[in-house]
Amino acid sequence: MNTEDEQIQRLDGPSATDIRADSIASGVALMLVLTVVQRTIGFARNIVVCRFLDPVELGMWNLAESFMILAAPLIVFGIPGSFGRYIEHFRQRGQLRGFMRKTLAATVGVSLFGIVVMLAFRKQVSVIAFGSSSASEYAVYMIATLVVVILYNVGGNLLIALRQVRANASVQFANSLIFSIVATILLATTTLGAKAVLLGYLVACFVTAIGSIYLVRNAIAPLPHEEDRLKRNAVWKKLGPFIGWFWLSDLLVNLFNWIDRLMIVHCAGLDQVEAAAMIGQYHTSRIIGVLLISVTGMLGGTLLSYLSHDWEAGRKAEAEAKLDFTLRLVSVSMTIVGVLTLLFAPIMFGLLLGGQYSEGFRILNVTMAYCIWSGLSSIAANYIWCHERPAMSCVTVLVGIVVNTGLNFFLLPRWGLTGAVVATAIANLAILAAIFLASTSLGLRVRPGTIATMLLPACLCFGTAPSIAIAIVAVWHGLEKHWLFSRAEVEQMRSQFQVYLQKFFRRRLSASHVS
Repeated sequence: MNTEDEQIQRLDGPSATDIRADSIASGVALMLVLTVVQRTIGFARNIVVCRFLDPVELGMWNLAESFMILAAPLIVFGIPGSFGRYIEHFRQRGQLRGFMRKTLAATVGVSLFGIVVMLAFRKQVSVIAFGSSSASEYAVYMIATLVVVILYNVGGNLLIALRQVRANASVQFANSLIFSIVATILLATTTLGAKAVLLGYLVACFVTAIGSIYLVRNAIAPLPHEEDRLKRNAVWKKLGPFIGWFWLSDLLVNLFNWIDRLMIVHCAGLDQVEAAAMIGQYHTSRIIGVLLISVTGMLGGTLLSYLSHDWEAGRKAEAEAKLDFTLRLVSVSMTIVGVLTLLFAPIMFGLLLGGQYSEGFRILNVTMAYCIWSGLSSIAANYIWCHERPAMSCVTVLVGIVVNTGLNFFLLPRWGLTGAVVATAIANLAILAAIFLASTSLGLRVRPGTIATMLLPACLCFGTAPSIAIAIVAVWHGLEKHWLFSRAEVEQMRSQFQVYLQKFFRRRLSASHVS
């Protein structure tokens, strides 16, 4: 055994460098619970924000949020994204503290440089983000908020990399709660408008970032201080290729998610106020859809660990089966949620939003469809990541960007907001198709029933009544003819549901006896 192997074996013992990490079962269970509660709070906050802000102010906040989502990982050059992959590598070698010092110092350095440059060119940033230099004051608020957003993101990446799943879920929950409370108070007691929402987000990210730093320090406290010194370029030789691909992938994904609003600002032939008002309308149509994207994104990240486990154990067929089943189940479930959303929409837009977002209500059905396709893409892409083909993943997103940009150039001047939404829907479907084509080239066997299920969300585009009819017929026929779920899968879901039901009633019965 060579010296490095002996060192790893010695340092990886429970008394040397162990970090008290969460088990997958307990961590994911709490994350799911807190995610549901967090998204409920987020939905309520969105309703409040939409009621207090007019379409123009709401559009300004949406543009600021989109810009920060794109700029935060862009400024830090993808360095925090490497934590999840390489923290364990350096921990096992007794070099985690050195790794963290070097990467965090580099993150701070490039972040400060990026923020200073943005402040110096705030008018140009205002033109890029809002379509006019007259919003430079609001751009300063946005840049100040971006500073703490980066800090918050770094803390979250560290907690995830250290497998502090419950701590990270709790931090995200606290962030959503504080953001909702502070933003609501500021909106109700001041005339700051969209700035109040930005300030609320700034306060929430600052408080929870400090909490993340405290939790990270507690997590690494058991580690010994006498660690091997890292060679000068050891970290960057190891991280360099990964950081490049992660940075590019993150850039393309976030650019794709922003491209439709960017096109509205710069290519719709509207002034700043008109463009912001259109985006405010657009924002309301995405309230529930964005929640679906976040839930499926979390599910995709969790599923990847299980697929990787099977993959590394040589059970590739089982990994493919799990992915195929999950895609079908999520597509059907999210389509049902989409149908229910269309049923609920008149109440949401009429009573809760005060009837001032009629354009958002009109495009809701198409928006819901593409949000489901976006979520399915994040799950389907796991097969490409299992094959460790980051370049192929980037190409699929690039396909979506090209399609979205081209269609927006053609449809936006003719159909307005409807054109932007239709273009984005087709682009999301194009990404999903590209992922399946890439996956089949890597060996994935795709069932015809799976393809049909991926197209099921398209029924939402036909409106409430037709979508209900199509969904009922498709699900009934799919279950009857077993192209949707096989007999074995139906039986497995039924038995699993019965187990959960028995556990629920057993607990209720035990609780009644105790009381």
